[in-house]
Amino acid sequence: MPLPTSTSGTWFSASNPKVLILLLLAAHAAAGEGRISGLVTDPTGAVIPRLTVRLSKAASTELPASTTTSDDGTFEFLAKAGLYDVTFVGFVSGGFGFKSETIKDVRLEHGAAVELPAMRLSIVSPCSISIDPAAPISRKSRIKRLLGRMGLVRNVH
Repeated sequence: MPLPTSTSGTWFSASNPKVLILLLLAAHAAAGEGRISGLVTDPTGAVIPRLTVRLSKAASTELPASTTTSDDGTFEFLAKAGLYDVTFVGFVSGGFGFKSETIKDVRLEHGAAVELPAMRLSIVSPCSISIDPAAPISRKSRIKRLLGRMGLVRNVH
């Protein structure tokens, strides 16, 4: 069966959009790239948008790749097969922030997709929080429990 021809008489032409798409797909597959993705949340499960995430080769001095989480808290890296560390870069702004965390030794196989489990970052607070001593006991304990769940107070009884 003969190959279809374009107006120039040849099907296999770099100006043919179908050929260009096939070549790009083949180049992507040949490069051995895979995908590492995930979701970043706070201790309550709310997503964290615009958080910096870094991907670095495990035990390497190469500069890491960097991206930020989208508005829905997700991120994605395209990378060649290998062993990687994924670092979630914490920050402190306006009196509170998030602690940096790293997932080590994430293995990415040739052409594979790795979906990391949701990363729940701890809240850090350099500020002090005081509760009005005149407040009713039940209100104080509710506030302490809430702050404990948010990771702002430790040893809550």
